[in-house]
Amino acid sequence: MVVLSVEICGLKLHNPILTAAGPPMQDASALLAAAENGAGALVTNTITRNPFRCYPYLCKQRDGILSATLSSSLTPQTWAGEIAKAKKTGIPLIANVGFTLEDLREIVPLVLEAGADAVEVSPARSLTLSQFREMVRGARKIVSTPLIFKLNLQMGNLPEFAQAAQQEGADALTVVDAVGPCVAVREDGFSMLGSVQGEGWLSGPPIKPIALRCLAEVCSSVTLPVLGAGGITDGRDAAEFIMMGAWAVEVNSAAILRGPKVYGQIVRELLQFMQMKGHESVEGMRGIALRHLPKTPFTSPKVPEMFSSRCNNCGLCIRFCLRGAMKPAGKVPKLEASRCDGCGLCISVCPTGALRL
Repeated sequence: MVVLSVEICGLKLHNPILTAAGPPMQDASALLAAAENGAGALVTNTITRNPFRCYPYLCKQRDGILSATLSSSLTPQTWAGEIAKAKKTGIPLIANVGFTLEDLREIVPLVLEAGADAVEVSPARSLTLSQFREMVRGARKIVSTPLIFKLNLQMGNLPEFAQAAQQEGADALTVVDAVGPCVAVREDGFSMLGSVQGEGWLSGPPIKPIALRCLAEVCSSVTLPVLGAGGITDGRDAAEFIMMGAWAVEVNSAAILRGPKVYGQIVRELLQFMQMKGHESVEGMRGIALRHLPKTPFTSPKVPEMFSSRCNNCGLCIRFCLRGAMKPAGKVPKLEASRCDGCGLCISVCPTGALRL
């Protein structure tokens, strides 16, 4: 039997799929809906002392989401009431708080008194390493529950910041926050977002490869539990993050586009993936991709192997082959090995897994 349950900093989750700080987690009703639809733990939207919102603040960009808001529009006092209401779910509830130590000093007592089981900090994106150290050190004095710090790309050297967080007393990390700033333009030339300079922060599938790389760097540099975030839309994505070292994952953009049912869908897909691949537990699967990352480049090209029984003759490998090495040949394409340079593109576009190196 596959075991999906995980324990992170003493918090017991029946599955590793969490909500993430973002617009979907706007109040208690949203948190309750996420729990009812299968989330393993709840993370609130970011709570700050000075709630601010411009309009419009969300837009879809291909498969991603651009957001001009980095925090909730509710006050800390209102959030304390929302957290108290959401506690009846019985699953771990994590209050996300931003962005400064002054914010933490005012907000953390409120959310802990309301029943938050842990605090996840979204620090200001402009912090230097020394300022970040000071913030973690100060937060540790305030937060009596598990303390999680969320890292962002503006920090630069993420392993350095991750190590600083561990040294100054953080219990866990989340990697990585939305990427930006970015802009989006309407066809009439106006900005799609109502923020200064039309700036927003990109999340969803477009940032997944970036998030995985950040996760690999951080998991290789610290011993703390790390939560993965950035572009997780299905069970396969969740599995990839766990195999890269994440103890659990947070989901935001997929919930914006598909609603709270997405949490249960990802849980079921993750379970199916683990059953198909023979993984008995999340813990047992964790980090296997991290251990397989090449230490040196492969310099000898390999020709893909074709599994005819899996091929549905869709023709994608023929269309995408830059060298014309894949040729139509009846029910199964034929590979001219002498023309193949081993780029690997055909393997990634094959929908049935009929090509492997």
